Amino acid sequence: MVITTKTKQAVKEDFIYYVWQFRLVPDGMKTVDGEPIELINPGVRNNDSGPDFFNARVRIGETLWAGNVEMHLRTSDWERHQHSTDKAYQNVILHVVFQHDTTVTGAPIHTLEIGSYIDLALEAKYQELMAGKGTVPCEAVVNKADLMAVESMLTRVTAHRLEERYHRISQMLTTTSMSWEEAFYQRLLRSFGLRVNADAMEMLARTMPLSVLLRHRDNLMQLEALLFGQSGLLNKTFSDSWPRQLQNEFSFLQRKYSLRPLDESIWRFARLRPPSFPTLRIAQFAGLIHQHDRLFSQLTTVQTVDEALRILINPASDYWQTHYRFDLQSPEHQSGLGKDQAYLILINAVVPFLFAWGHDRADDGAAEKAISLLSTIPAEKNNEIEFWKTHGITITSAFQSQALLELKRTYCDKRRCLDCQIGHSLLKKN
Repeated sequence: MVITTKTKQAVKEDFIYYVWQFRLVPDGMKTVDGEPIELINPGVRNNDSGPDFFNARVRIGETLWAGNVEMHLRTSDWERHQHSTDKAYQNVILHVVFQHDTTVTGAPIHTLEIGSYIDLALEAKYQELMAGKGTVPCEAVVNKADLMAVESMLTRVTAHRLEERYHRISQMLTTTSMSWEEAFYQRLLRSFGLRVNADAMEMLARTMPLSVLLRHRDNLMQLEALLFGQSGLLNKTFSDSWPRQLQNEFSFLQRKYSLRPLDESIWRFARLRPPSFPTLRIAQFAGLIHQHDRLFSQLTTVQTVDEALRILINPASDYWQTHYRFDLQSPEHQSGLGKDQAYLILINAVVPFLFAWGHDRADDGAAEKAISLLSTIPAEKNNEIEFWKTHGITITSAFQSQALLELKRTYCDKRRCLDCQIGHSLLKKN
């Protein structure tokens, strides 16, 4: 909802909240009835139902008031929102509006028309920010943001991102009988699929229990047979001997474990570079299981990124040194994960699980190690990160790149500039 101001521009209620919360108003304000008003404490912002600010303290005339504050664009909104009959609004001590348009029966005894006191320069900056049509609203001016504000905001959104992933992991644990090893295996295999095949990889992990793979850990061919057979990628006629061997082995193992393979159609190859093909990624994961049996325990006790890389980067079977897909020979290449792919797996699986493990056990050391690892992993390489770099934001680690991805998702895309410390710093600049 918007209204027309003296500058003929649109203002939203969020801007009023922002001005009140950060006390961006002058001394000497008066209520619409002419009573002098002093803002002592704006109160606590309420993001749920009920008044907009709790426990505010204001002096009106000679009386010190303590209670809740409600805000609207117009005074008449009080009646339009039916607050007069809502008990949640009985303790409102002050109605703050951008424009006083009428007297409302049942409204608080005092009303402040805050629009009369807002600095026009501040309002103009707000309007300019909200009108931004770039990738992010502040695209044209983000390079002028205060560096401390940028660092503080990136720390804040990284913490939010890790907390969010902790809750997702907690939900995963309920489906794995609280087995951290099984839940980590599912997340790890999902991360091998990158964005395009992540869901398919997770489906593979959910239908191929880790316990079954570990029984065949010493036999790499059987590991590949189980994973490729369950993936549905062996359901065709092959010319090469290796996939035919895998088919024969899976035929036996499928009966032994009563397995029901997935549909081959869930896998995506289009527009992927060959090193990212799901066939090679599955073979790489088989090689990882072949070399390491307790992945969660090993990867969450590493002290450095290099230690983690030594665990994650393993050669696949010989067949994959000259193939990316079955029956299609290619020039000889590295069959194990590349460093960039391993870094992404650390970012998307290892760090979140290490943080969740520490959070779940109130182990600050584990949570701090997760953040330390994130700070030493190189930043991701993608278009979103390049955008921030070209606009003057320094990005050297995955801690920063993950933060910027979260910032865009939860603040920029939703135009929550007034809740963002970067946006706040830009509005404060002269």
